[in-house]
Amino acid sequence: MISELKITVANRLGKSYVQQAYATHPFKIAPVGEHPEDPTLHLMIRSSSPGILDNDQHQIEINVNESCHLNLQTQSYQRIFKMETGATQQMVVNLASQSHFCFFPHPLVPHENAKFQAHTIINMDQSANVIWGDIITCGRKFSGEVFRFTSLRTILEIYRHKKLIFKDHLLLTPGSNQVTGMGQFENFTHQATLVYVPACLESSLLTDLHAYFLKKINIAVGITELAAKGILIRILGHSGEYLFSCLQEVSSLLQKTTIIPEAVLTPL
Repeated sequence: MISELKITVANRLGKSYVQQAYATHPFKIAPVGEHPEDPTLHLMIRSSSPGILDNDQHQIEINVNESCHLNLQTQSYQRIFKMETGATQQMVVNLASQSHFCFFPHPLVPHENAKFQAHTIINMDQSANVIWGDIITCGRKFSGEVFRFTSLRTILEIYRHKKLIFKDHLLLTPGSNQVTGMGQFENFTHQATLVYVPACLESSLLTDLHAYFLKKINIAVGITELAAKGILIRILGHSGEYLFSCLQEVSSLLQKTTIIPEAVLTPL
């Protein structure tokens, strides 16, 4: 089934609001902001489907206009069910000048024999800011389905003025490649990725991030400064909930370095 979601965010009197929204089954959107004076628009993508099914094609477009702030979140863990053909998701995000976009969905949980590909393209202005993350799990761990899916591919491309500044391509095929081997997941079962590309990168941010992760246990973390003046964080762990909590906390830390007023910052 082809499912579409399109959201356009505009600015009115200093506050971001939904200018246009279009959704087909099973998608819906709902506002989840807690502070009436918060200039940031907080939206949740809701779904009436139990998860991603065979032959599903998700097509999502997000447009954040000039001087708009959008924090987007999902409803729950994203289950990817047993498949024969496979499912796909394509997401395009367009960020205008002085805009800010933050999004990291709940963890992906691929069931046995699941086959899924997600391709995300972010087109951003030089003065825009983006915080993007995702979490991949081994599957239904407590049901014995540890890396029993067929294939999982995620592609992220970030462009500034039509120039590619960052690309991340992950392909997991447990049946033909040892994903738990050296240099892969090793003894971990979950992976979180966070990409931060701001208009201006604070020099003290890497120090703050290192200090934050030194307090965490049972995870392995890598932090890399990008050539495009951004930051890539990769985390390996054993719990999707724990990694999701880490991304929430890191997101709040990163947003303090952007133009969003600190007084109204709240974790997603």
